[in-house]
Amino acid sequence: LRPAFGRRPAPVWALPLAASLALAVGLGAGFMARGPAPGAPAAGFDSAAVQDALGRLATGESAATDAGALRVVSSFRDGADALCREAELMPAGRDGALGVLCRGDGGQWRPELVLRQPAAGGALSAASGLGALDAFLADIGAGAPLDPAAEAAALAE
Repeated sequence: LRPAFGRRPAPVWALPLAASLALAVGLGAGFMARGPAPGAPAAGFDSAAVQDALGRLATGESAATDAGALRVVSSFRDGADALCREAELMPAGRDGALGVLCRGDGGQWRPELVLRQPAAGGALSAASGLGALDAFLADIGAGAPLDPAAEAAALAE
């Protein structure tokens, strides 16, 4: 078959490029939607002391745990109405983690997203993870941060 008059055929590389981009986006979205794989390292968030602290600390509060210094950044409800918390865990002298954890039926805080947080600077940059965090929060339908009274009521549930 010949192309219609005045129309050029698509370049040979266009279809493989489009397929590669679709695969990359699909894999990335699939990883973010499913959370960490079972048995994946939780960066210390699975420690009993961290689990306990996540259930009692208010936003902005910190506690020393066996896994490192824990600071609760925010509390919110996801699209399924589960209580979720964003928290930082910084072990002494090592890279830490920024995690989004949601409370499951048994009261355990499940790591849904864990990002490495450099020990030296102590803060994520947009290139190293804040964009991924924002995309993840949008994907799970994260609501606005809870005010102190709503947070206290949610933690008491």
